[in-house]
Parts: sequence; structure tokens; C-alpha cells
Amino acid sequence: AEAAGRSFDHIQSLLSLGAAWLMQGRWAEALPPLRRARAMCEESGTAVLMPRLSAALGFAQALAGRHAEA
Repeated sequence: AEAAGRSFDHIQSLLSLGAAWLMQGRWAEALPPLRRARAMCEESGTAVLMPRLSAALGFAQALAGRHAEA
């Protein structure tokens, strides 16, 4: 998706990966793809995914003990 210039698809795949790791209780592993997805949202202007992404990222940060970032 990234190589094809399809930022929406790439962001969605990173969000799905992070969400899957969250559901498995693997909070620290969920953070990198969710952070990358957030950066890509900001860079590409793909605002439609930002609410879902922000919720998942905040949840992962809180569960990982990073309350100041959440």
C-alpha cells in the first residue's frame, strides 16, 4: 500500500495491526504501528481515520503505563 501511494490503505493496515495486538494484551507491540499510522495520517491529511486511531493509541499508551502521553 505504501509503495503504491495508497496512504489510506497503509494507515488502515497499521491501525488494524495495532488493534489486534491490543486485543492480545501486547500493548508495547501495539504502539509502534499506531504511532506510525498517526504520523501518516498527519502527513497525508487522512483525517477520517484519526478518531479511531487516536482512541486506539491513547488506550495502548494508558495500558502500557505511559499516562502522560495518553
